[in-house]
Amino acid sequence: MINSRRFLFAGLLSLALSAPTSWAQNANSGDLNTLPVVADEYDIVFAAREPLTRNPCAMAFDFKGRLFVGMGPQYRSPTPDTPGDSVFILQDPDGDGVFDQKHEFASGFNNIQALCWHGSDLWIANAPDLTIVSDTDGDNLADKYIRLYTDLGNLEHGLHGLTWGPDGRMYMSKGNSKGHNGPELFAPEPFHDLSGVAAPPGTPVFPEPLVTNAADYIKTYHDPADDWGREGGVLSCLDLGHDLRIESRGYRNPWDIAYDHEFNFIGTDNDQDQGDRVFHSFLGAHYGWGHPWSAHWRCNNHLPTPELVGPMFGGSGTGITYFNSPAFPPQLQGVWMFNDWLQRRTHFFQTKWKGAQLTLAGEQYSTLVSGGNALFKPTDLEVGPDGALYILGWGREYGVQWDNHQKQINEGRIFRVSWKGNQAQTQLKQQHERWKTPLKHWGTSELIEGLDDVLPVRRIAAQEELLQRKDGPNRIFEALEHGALSVQQTSWALWAFIRSPYRQNIPNEFFYRALTTGPVHQRIQALRCLRHLTNRSNSASHVKTSLDTKTVNILKASLVDTEARIRFEAHQFLADIEHLPPEMRAAVVLAINNEQDSNCFYASWHVLKRHFSPKQLQGLLQSNRPRLQLAALLAAAEIGEIKDEVITNLLKSDSADLRATAALWSTRKSGNSMFYINHPGGEFTESISVTLLSYLKPSQIYYSLDGSTPDRSSLRWPGRLTITKSCLLKAAVYSGDQQIGRVAEFRYQRIGVQAAAEKQGVLSILSETNRPYLISGKPPAKGVKAYTDRAYEITEISEGLRNTVLLRTPNNDSEEIRAKLVTIEFAIPTTVFIAHDQRIDKPNWLTSWEKIHETLVTNDASYQVFRKTVPAGKLVLGANRNSVAGGASQYIVLFKPGNLTRLSKVTTIEASKAKLRTADSDRGRALFFATGGAGCHKCHLANDSASNSGFGPNLEFLKRQKDPEHILESLLKPSAKIKEGFATQIVIKTDGTMLTGILKNETGEAVLLNQTNGEIAIVPRDQIDERFTQEVSAMPAFDRMLNPQQAADLTKFLLGN
Repeated sequence: MINSRRFLFAGLLSLALSAPTSWAQNANSGDLNTLPVVADEYDIVFAAREPLTRNPCAMAFDFKGRLFVGMGPQYRSPTPDTPGDSVFILQDPDGDGVFDQKHEFASGFNNIQALCWHGSDLWIANAPDLTIVSDTDGDNLADKYIRLYTDLGNLEHGLHGLTWGPDGRMYMSKGNSKGHNGPELFAPEPFHDLSGVAAPPGTPVFPEPLVTNAADYIKTYHDPADDWGREGGVLSCLDLGHDLRIESRGYRNPWDIAYDHEFNFIGTDNDQDQGDRVFHSFLGAHYGWGHPWSAHWRCNNHLPTPELVGPMFGGSGTGITYFNSPAFPPQLQGVWMFNDWLQRRTHFFQTKWKGAQLTLAGEQYSTLVSGGNALFKPTDLEVGPDGALYILGWGREYGVQWDNHQKQINEGRIFRVSWKGNQAQTQLKQQHERWKTPLKHWGTSELIEGLDDVLPVRRIAAQEELLQRKDGPNRIFEALEHGALSVQQTSWALWAFIRSPYRQNIPNEFFYRALTTGPVHQRIQALRCLRHLTNRSNSASHVKTSLDTKTVNILKASLVDTEARIRFEAHQFLADIEHLPPEMRAAVVLAINNEQDSNCFYASWHVLKRHFSPKQLQGLLQSNRPRLQLAALLAAAEIGEIKDEVITNLLKSDSADLRATAALWSTRKSGNSMFYINHPGGEFTESISVTLLSYLKPSQIYYSLDGSTPDRSSLRWPGRLTITKSCLLKAAVYSGDQQIGRVAEFRYQRIGVQAAAEKQGVLSILSETNRPYLISGKPPAKGVKAYTDRAYEITEISEGLRNTVLLRTPNNDSEEIRAKLVTIEFAIPTTVFIAHDQRIDKPNWLTSWEKIHETLVTNDASYQVFRKTVPAGKLVLGANRNSVAGGASQYIVLFKPGNLTRLSKVTTIEASKAKLRTADSDRGRALFFATGGAGCHKCHLANDSASNSGFGPNLEFLKRQKDPEHILESLLKPSAKIKEGFATQIVIKTDGTMLTGILKNETGEAVLLNQTNGEIAIVPRDQIDERFTQEVSAMPAFDRMLNPQQAADLTKFLLGN
């Protein structure tokens, strides 16, 4: 369902971003009566709110312009007895723009995550089911229910994005959850393909749909804990579910998809820790999650996957739509809009074509709506018949909430955003009124005009009626010839032509002219239509039919067209057809060899993958034409037809891309990346020891620290390097004389003494002698220096002192005689250890300290150890001795901040909330970072670093998030709401051994699990006997470790206050 990956401590929060405000004033995800923030030129209002709506998740406007909304109690942990979700018609009887009433249209569903109208049929994505309902008698109650598909996986990474295309197909996005695969219910075969779980022998490819009335409809229950399949995808089918196929794949949880006026699809995809994605779905694309051999999320500089549309973002992408309303200013027409549920924003962006790559026109996504102080957790969004933007919003809780009478009490909102300068009211009202006339009374030209309506359901209806008109094809081409159609009308009209049963009524020359002349968008759409026609002919005849000469010539010309998008569509065409004509093979090979556009090249090697045998691919790999070899390598790798001796030869190629891809295959086939590095950048104090290895054998690493690009004339990597100052480490791998892959970069930042001290809960150290007392960057251990002014090192230390913080003291203070030598201010309670030289008597002030049996020895002296636990505040330490008699070393200070112990009384959320106003960020920082604190830093970052090297997510986003209550819930009750993606996975291997961890990624060959020690466990799939998710959080509960004030302190630090 919603991306929940960035939830505090193993993904456990349900949070959202807001504009800067007082955190204490927004302790419950936003004020209920406050509206989100929009620019002054826009208005935003409540179109509906609780009790009328509760956690609405999906919406669709019907042909009449009525709003249908899916909502109910099914999300997020339903049992078989949980009441079903429903679809409601919202009504505004007084016409004031606010919905006052609702009418139940259909009910009894699993969690509804997408709605889409096609004619009188309402398609409902309610994983594990896909259902179609219709009202056959016009009483506004659905009375026919068709459970089209079932066993599609759970509601976490379920079925989304229902969108009817102008090609007459229903498109949908599917997350990577898997079905139960029997014993009685089975998903259609393409869903098995995505999940990586084969159906039992004899299972039909398309199980028969179940048709019932409303009373007899029974949803299929799927336990939300049973979640993980291999990958998600975008699929499409014909009406009533036939001819289901995978369009693109490699997603984790593609929450929504939409297409623009040219029928180009864009969607949002959720991840746990690396950022959410905006992708361009096209036939054959694989975006890296669950990739056959090279799993990759960012898809940058990675030839086995296409590039993303724009930068990844640290939120939770939900609904997306292409927005082209005349009721908005020109800069917001023809833009994409998507919701970010986690950051509580609605973004918009324009796209441009970079060759054949659909990409962001600017640098970042712009924000139209921001949550501010309001309760704004947006899910779906759509344009309404009035041209306004409608946004659904969930309530505070991430899942259903009940009152004492078992009635749902979640909040829920529908927001309407409009432009104050709107001049299109009259136009839109007239258009709305005209749709009240039955379409059978419309002229054919009027129907073509209707293909530009703002509501998709009306464009669909106009096209369906156009298909019934004998004069439809002629009227379409008359309009095209006169240039009278918009881009959107052209797209829909061309598809109406190719789908029309009357298209034979006009000469083929008209269509071929559209293919070869006119605007690029027209040529592209016509080429897509021709592909559709070719495939439909093959499907209808059930035999492989050859392309006619005219089509072959068009394709040959398209492969060398100067417009990259035309070349791309030609490759898509060839990769989709059943049979590649022999006369096309030479043209394909030549085109690939000359292709420089990245997306065209990606599409081109899919032609090889589809139509060239392994033996033919091996021949191309030995062709000594680098681009052709690269395409053949990518195609052969994806079908698992690579020989090691071929890789050895390719590593010597003059082509950098070919060498890099060969090296990628060589390392990834065993589950490794190009490098192993123990510290991939980050902060350090005095020094940091970096180990860097290359998994490519044989190879050599060259490096630089000054920002220059390393080559073979640079320094060779010594295996391990101690870094003592801030720098940018750049490393390049060479095999022989050739660089393999791109230069890797790791940035290291040396932080000051004060910053290091504060992380350990030390607010200040005041020396009366002005000699330096410094926090060591290393824990006390053999070989670590003990003093700031001597080279003496620790030679022996007992176990009880190793997990402490070392405060290096100046040995020159050893003979000072004064009552107060140094004052240390601690942010949190701390256990302090004083290691005192045994050669002299202890000073009087140590008399009250407990002598303990621990050992510390340097190459100068042996020490007695004393211990004392002190509260937060200032600790005064006296001199090393009572008199000046005798030589001895200065005492050494060690301490353990926090030193949390099990509490006798459980800490509650309410008690912690009461302490928020007295919370202290310094104390919270110490709890986060300190050696004896909560241990958060071991799994999480809490800064704006781009690194995601921790076991858990980077928590920097929480500084913009103002929801302390849910942070407290996650700290104190982490297993109450385990968010998808961060539940512990258990893998039982065929040899009986068991591994646990959090899923990092998976390929067709192996599953990768993040371990708590920072390592990655690689488990080959053929060694997995059983795999399941544990319904217990990977994070321990802190309700017995943190008292209410400490929980509040940690919460305030995470909020950045």
